[in-house]
Amino acid sequence: MKKRKLLWDLLPAMVLWLMLSVFFWGWIFTFLTDTEPENKLTVFADAAIPDPTALAVRLEQEVLGGQIRMVKAHPFTYAMLSSEGLRRSDVYIVRESHLEEYREWFAPLPEAFAAAWPAVRLWQPEGVPMGVLIWDAETGKGAAQTYITYSDPALADEDCYLLFGAASPHLTGNPGSVDDAALQLAETLLSLP
Repeated sequence: MKKRKLLWDLLPAMVLWLMLSVFFWGWIFTFLTDTEPENKLTVFADAAIPDPTALAVRLEQEVLGGQIRMVKAHPFTYAMLSSEGLRRSDVYIVRESHLEEYREWFAPLPEAFAAAWPAVRLWQPEGVPMGVLIWDAETGKGAAQTYITYSDPALADEDCYLLFGAASPHLTGNPGSVDDAALQLAETLLSLP
């Protein structure tokens, strides 16, 4: 009887120990398998990505080379615990209603990129081109529909824009920039079915 009581008394401590162990080993695994920001490209989408691995693999097929060893694709909900990874993303896909909320995270569109997509509608706050339309809610057409679910029954359908990160190390003009791989990533995203 005393052994059973002792077990029940220790149960909260054992559960806490188990939880801490899982978080610790998860952190260790991430630390060992993740790569430096200069060697990976990150896409965050303000939309559902049913299979982020499939999108990352598809993008890696087109973009890998040079210093880039990894591409990651995540929905915004992935960054619930910390927005730091979200802030340092290379490319964003953001709903029109959230553009102003995250505006400080975006870099102006490079002129060459904006010129390469003249038929695409731009988001231009105060006349500065910042984003490229990637999903037109009115027509239901857009890029990367095979990988990204733009329409959500819980939300009103709205346009989505592709934007570059102001803290991206893969966009010339940003502090600490090492290459222009974010441009290639964005062009690949815009050309996906």
